[in-house]
Amino acid sequence: SYYQELQLFKTWLECHIRDHRQITPQMYHAVKASLEIYATSEVCTAIKNYAVILGSDKYYWTHRWGLGEFLGKERDGIGKFLDFGVAHKNYLKEPLPERSEKWKGR
Repeated sequence: SYYQELQLFKTWLECHIRDHRQITPQMYHAVKASLEIYATSEVCTAIKNYAVILGSDKYYWTHRWGLGEFLGKERDGIGKFLDFGVAHKNYLKEPLPERSEKWKGR
């Protein structure tokens, strides 16, 4: 629906990932296609998680996609960033060291 499409665009702009002045046909089609697969809340969550990763120097991911690229099937931005725990592990610059068996459970 129009409200869902507007909500995604608003979330994108509020996260200051990459400012767009208008919705292009590519963005519009990507938004429509993403809403056929995911709930609005899931796409908004993925956008917010992407913004957190981009905004922190703890992560090596620095490439700023446009909204159409993020939502498109080629880049799979939703799939990469929907689960923050997975994105955190995948893009963290320095993984946390494993605890030795001796210290586990303490």
